Amino acid sequence: MYKRVFIGLGTNIGDRKKNLVNALRKLKRAPFLQIVNISSIYETEAMYNLDLPDFYNMVIEIETRLEPEDLLNFLKGIEVEMGRDLKRQERYEPRIIDLDIIAFQDTVVRTDKLTIPHEGMWERGFVLIPLQEIAPDYVCPVTGMEISEMVSKLDSKSREVKKIGSVPVSEL
Repeated sequence: MYKRVFIGLGTNIGDRKKNLVNALRKLKRAPFLQIVNISSIYETEAMYNLDLPDFYNMVIEIETRLEPEDLLNFLKGIEVEMGRDLKRQERYEPRIIDLDIIAFQDTVVRTDKLTIPHEGMWERGFVLIPLQEIAPDYVCPVTGMEISEMVSKLDSKSREVKKIGSVPVSEL
């Protein structure tokens, strides 16, 4: 049975749009998932370390047969394949690609390895605004709020996202 999942993509090193397209291509080739919807690309400042280059962020909706931890392992494999060194990873540093499970149906997971819905998603405009674009009907199983309500509660700094374009399906 396929499950509805939202994945956040972010990058702030090199050709940021190309990094997003490459990650989407890798996701599209996986036989156990299907990309259902792709948000626009948004540019945002780094959240905690303002000395970092600006990020390009987007959210995609997929359907998958994988369970949450298996999907996480697959996403981490793509990050490593694209050049991200997970062993050296500091919490807030530049990254060629970051793939996060934002939500997994109405599942709530709290383990040492995985938190679903993604911790802090309700305070991150770079997650909520693209998510609202592709899934305005989504209701967070933790807060019970619709995306539009979560967006309305963002502080003004978190709302500072700039839509810069999209990835045409033809590029995938």
